Amino acid sequence: MHNSPLHICALIPTYNNAGTIIDVVHRTHKFIREIIVVVDGCTDETLTLLATLDFPITIVTHERNKGKGRALVSGFHKAIQMGFDYALTLDADGQHYPEDIPLLIRALDVNPGALIVGSRQFTDENMPGKSKFANRFSNFWFRLQTTINLPDTQTGMRIYPLHRLYGLPILTSRYEAELELLVFAAWHNVQLIPVPIRVYYPPKEERVSHFRPARDFTRISILNCFLCLGAVFYGYISMYWRTIYAFTYFGLSMLLIISTLSPLYFLICGRGEKSTARYHRLIQRFARHYQWAIHGLHVRVNNPHNITIAEKPSIIISNHQSLIDVMSILALSPKIVVMVKNGIWLNPIYAIFARMADFFPAVWDEERKFCHIKRMVAEGYSVLLFPEGTRSISGEIGRFHRGAFYYAEQLGIPIQPILIEGMITHIGKREFRMRPSNVQISILEPINPDDVSFGRNYQRRTKSTELYYSSLMHLHGRSVGVLGGGVGGLFTGALLAKEGFLVTVLEQLPVYGGGLYSFTRDNEEWLTGLHILSGMQEGEPLRQILDSLGISIPVESTTLDNSPADLIGIEEWGKTADSPCRMIGGSQQLADKLALYISRHGGRVLTSQRVTSLSQDKELFVVQTQDKTYKFEQVVNTLHPKQLLSLTSLPVYRPVTTKRILSTPETFGVFKLYIRLKPNVLPYDQVTHYLPKERALILTPPTEQNQQWARTLEALMPLDYAELQQWSENRRDDYEAYTNQKREYSERLIKLIRKIYPDIDNCIADSFSATSLTWRDDYLSPEGAMFGLAEPIGAATTRIKGLYMGGQNIFLHGVCGTAMTAQMTVEAMLQA
Repeated sequence: MHNSPLHICALIPTYNNAGTIIDVVHRTHKFIREIIVVVDGCTDETLTLLATLDFPITIVTHERNKGKGRALVSGFHKAIQMGFDYALTLDADGQHYPEDIPLLIRALDVNPGALIVGSRQFTDENMPGKSKFANRFSNFWFRLQTTINLPDTQTGMRIYPLHRLYGLPILTSRYEAELELLVFAAWHNVQLIPVPIRVYYPPKEERVSHFRPARDFTRISILNCFLCLGAVFYGYISMYWRTIYAFTYFGLSMLLIISTLSPLYFLICGRGEKSTARYHRLIQRFARHYQWAIHGLHVRVNNPHNITIAEKPSIIISNHQSLIDVMSILALSPKIVVMVKNGIWLNPIYAIFARMADFFPAVWDEERKFCHIKRMVAEGYSVLLFPEGTRSISGEIGRFHRGAFYYAEQLGIPIQPILIEGMITHIGKREFRMRPSNVQISILEPINPDDVSFGRNYQRRTKSTELYYSSLMHLHGRSVGVLGGGVGGLFTGALLAKEGFLVTVLEQLPVYGGGLYSFTRDNEEWLTGLHILSGMQEGEPLRQILDSLGISIPVESTTLDNSPADLIGIEEWGKTADSPCRMIGGSQQLADKLALYISRHGGRVLTSQRVTSLSQDKELFVVQTQDKTYKFEQVVNTLHPKQLLSLTSLPVYRPVTTKRILSTPETFGVFKLYIRLKPNVLPYDQVTHYLPKERALILTPPTEQNQQWARTLEALMPLDYAELQQWSENRRDDYEAYTNQKREYSERLIKLIRKIYPDIDNCIADSFSATSLTWRDDYLSPEGAMFGLAEPIGAATTRIKGLYMGGQNIFLHGVCGTAMTAQMTVEAMLQA
């Protein structure tokens, strides 16, 4: 079901279509919940059949047949009255495919406020010849009246912007009303976007048609004569006065001021650094003034990260929507040069300006372009490139070319992405008409040379950035909520984002990462859960998953003096024990890179969003947190299964499975000792030590590569939750006794550490500890369990369609196991 923020309904006018209306409504309801059916004087069983639907719709009734034009007007008024912004119309005779609705909504997402026109593909062998002729006839008149060439002006499948409809009071009553709506919209500068759709024509003997060729063609011809007169005296003037003014103003400015005075300016001032800088400031002022001078163009710059464009040299990239894109970006900074098309470079008016401004053409060979870019970067300028190369008609993101990313990699400078939205509404490709429009230019976070979240080479960065732009333009419609931002939630969210889902991760804690989360104390980085990382060698599962996301993590190999299978779990250790590693510099970096991947693919990772309930509203999942409500098409739960069962009344599992989950014990809790070491006293030890009898894990976490001395030491051992039972409700009431108990555990661990490092007592500068209660309170894990349930559930699917399970309680524990589980969960979703 569509989950667009656009408030849209479906409008279906019908006259004696009892044989098809129910099927059309049912198929439409899969994509749009709110449906208005206008029953235009039906004399068959249409009303009776509509009453049998098992979901609510709105019915508008005409006692007698008034024609399609009047039916549309009644439906539009009802939709406006109900508060909708858009109405998607389609015929009730089954000619249109409701399955094409997402295509139209996708075009509307990119072009808000436009009128989206379905364009039928006239290849059906059953398509009547008179329909083809009628469409060509209508297209001719429409082109004459508006100068716009639309492939299909008679289709009934469209999305109308309800607050930009014109001529409703004078709309004719029959089929030609749809042509009038297009003409009136074009005259009032509403953008018309054609979208290819399918069409079905039943065999001649099954066809129901109310078209009367002689009378209807005569009436349409008379109407077109009046519309042509209206075009001459009103339509053309309304459409083109802004365009004529803007192009005249720009042309005269370029000819009389820029191109004429530029050579004179440099003749007087010379081509020095200061004179060139002043010239570029002049270009910036002219670009700003030109934007201001165009009537109806309102440009807003969105700069949430307070980035100063071209403060330092970078490769600036932007999507390409209109002729004004370059001017809008030049208005942001005087330190920008542009790669221009050959037509600009050779144009007698623009060429002088372009060459004086150190612009360069795309037709230069690669070596010459690279040398020019390198020189401009050395002089402190940034270079603007459009990776798409050319503009698209619809405004969708086209295929990115690699040049910009190659230059950035070779020069070691960042990519500065800029997103332009709404400019295509102002003037689109193959148009000579400017419309009033609101444009937003968003300054996005730079992609630094050492940032591998977009990939580790320019080829991968090219594709990842293209997906990033597509996600920001809302071209994906599958929304999914991931409950829990721990290891499993972040891996699941990143893999879903890679597949094009719109991902929202809801984390109940103020920080995301779960066991990946690292914290700082006494100027040192401490681990919460992750100590040994497996599956990171070439070809191993975790490495493959991270490579597919373009994420690189610094690791070093470690060895274990004993197998910790009884601590971690025999099955988990057996599947993930190959080539154990340690993460250099803390595990938080992995959590940050996964979260960054999600956000750069259009998703969100939201913290302090504790889920309080999960329910369904028809075909959407409703997730309620303490202060917000979210709606998703699909949900992946990575929270503890017992927590999920407490949040929802949905029958997630069969009763026997639910009973098994509730009765399954938790894995062990832990006592953790953190030791800050004196400088340069304990040599760094690359071995991870495990004492099987005491089940204690001891290691010196790496802070940098090839370090000589250990800075910290961490040790843990299992701790029975029952030992902490007296403090489980409120340890503050008897904090001294609780502290004494922690001190006893610490002494027990230090005694074990002496077996490995006999001189440890002389190496300790300071220490602190945490128990299962800390883990329980900080991570909301029942009984402070290190790995959740002792027995995994074993399935990513549930009894609820669209609700999936992920995280450490499904298949395997540990980072590698959880990442593999995330991969299985996503595969189950894609196969559904």
